[in-house]
Amino acid sequence: MKKWFLISYDVRNEKRLRKVAKIMEGHGQRIQYSVFRTHLSDRGLERLRWELEKVMDPKDGLLITELCDACVRKIRKRNAEEAWPDEPEKWIVL
Repeated sequence: MKKWFLISYDVRNEKRLRKVAKIMEGHGQRIQYSVFRTHLSDRGLERLRWELEKVMDPKDGLLITELCDACVRKIRKRNAEEAWPDEPEKWIVL
């Protein structure tokens, strides 16, 4: 079963920062520069943590917060609704 997570990070080295951002872009949607929302299974979350662990330094910060269904429903967004679609756009290759 997948759950919502809010993940933020603070990486002190620009090269590592780009690598962490690239990993996160493959697992979630960017909300702010170093804040992502993800919809992952327990196994998916462990894989993400493993990938990040290989890149991040012990001095870097990582915060993973699980959001319960009630919490997700209470989220208020300031940006336009279409900025965060529930499903990614579908592409048609001709």
